[in-house]
Amino acid sequence: MLKFDYSISQHPDFDKKVLTLMAQDENGNRAAEIKICPDLGSNIFNMSFNGIQYLFEKANYKNRLILLGLPIMYPFPNRIRNAQFQFDDVEYHFTPNQGDNYLHGIVWGYPFQSEEPVIMENGISVRNTVECRPGNDLYNIFPIANQLEVTYTLQVDRVCIDFRVTNLDPSKRFPFGFGIHPHFQLFGSREQIELHVPAESWMEASQLLPSGKLLDMENQPLDIRQPRLLSELKLDDVYWGMKPEKPQTIVYQQIHKKISFLVSECFTHSCVFCPPAYPFFCLENQTCSADAINLHAQGFEEAAHLLILAPHESLSGSIQIIVSDL
Repeated sequence: MLKFDYSISQHPDFDKKVLTLMAQDENGNRAAEIKICPDLGSNIFNMSFNGIQYLFEKANYKNRLILLGLPIMYPFPNRIRNAQFQFDDVEYHFTPNQGDNYLHGIVWGYPFQSEEPVIMENGISVRNTVECRPGNDLYNIFPIANQLEVTYTLQVDRVCIDFRVTNLDPSKRFPFGFGIHPHFQLFGSREQIELHVPAESWMEASQLLPSGKLLDMENQPLDIRQPRLLSELKLDDVYWGMKPEKPQTIVYQQIHKKISFLVSECFTHSCVFCPPAYPFFCLENQTCSADAINLHAQGFEEAAHLLILAPHESLSGSIQIIVSDL
C-alpha cells in the first residue's frame, strides 16, 4: 500500500526552500515524487516516477544559473509584442526582457505563499498562492489587483495542476492567460521520441509573434496532428484548437513510457519548443495565444482566446500530466 508524505529542505544551488511531495511503496521506495520551489515561481523542478526524472532542472543562461523545470506563465503566457498593450482605454508598458518584447509573464521566479500539504488516501496536495495588490512588486508591473492559486496534487501515476484566478480589483476588468512551460528530458536519441499535438490549426507568425491567422497544417512540416519524431521537428510555434478529448502526448521509446496531458476546456493552445541544439524540449499548455491581448484588440478574439474577468469574478482550470507504460 502506498504511503504519501512530504519533506522540506533547501535547494543546494539557489538557497531556496524546496517542498517535496512523495509517494512511497510498502518497502519505502519512492514510487512518485515532485519537488517544488515556492520562492522561485512555485516551480515544479523535479517530477519523478519510479526513479525516472522527466524534467530538465537547471541550466546556465547568460553566465547565471537558472531554474527550468516546470515554470508557470501568468498572466501572459509567451510573448507580448513591443512589451505593451492597451486594454479598456488604459495603456500598459513593461520592461522588455527578450529583444523588444516581454516574455513569460510576471510570476516566473516570483515568491508564492505555500500552505501545509494535505495528505489524502490516494495522493498528497499543496496549494500555493500569489497576489498582485497595491504596494507589491507585481502590482507595480501590472496594476490590476488579482490572485492566482495553484494546487499541485501528486498521485502514483500523475501530477494534477489546478489553478484558480480571481480578479480582486474593485473596478477594473482583468485580462489574462495561464500556461505551463515544462522542460522535458531527452531519453535516447531524438529518433526515439515522438510528439503528438492534435490541434486544429497552426498560428501564422513572424519573429515568433502570431499574426492572428489560423492556418491549415495539411502537408506542412509543422503538422503534428499525428505522432512525429522529435528528430523531424524544429519548432518554436503556437498551435490553436486543442480539445480536452484529444490530449497531446510524448512517447519515449527507449524507456517505454508515455506522457499524456489531460486538460480542461480553457486550454485551447499549445506552444511547442524543440530546437535541435537544446538538451530539452517543451510542450506548453496555454489558455491563450502568444501576444493574446494585442491580438484580441485587433479583432482576432477566437485565435487569441484572451480570458477576461469582471471585478470579483473567478475562473478555474486544470492540467493532469500522466505517466504510463507503452
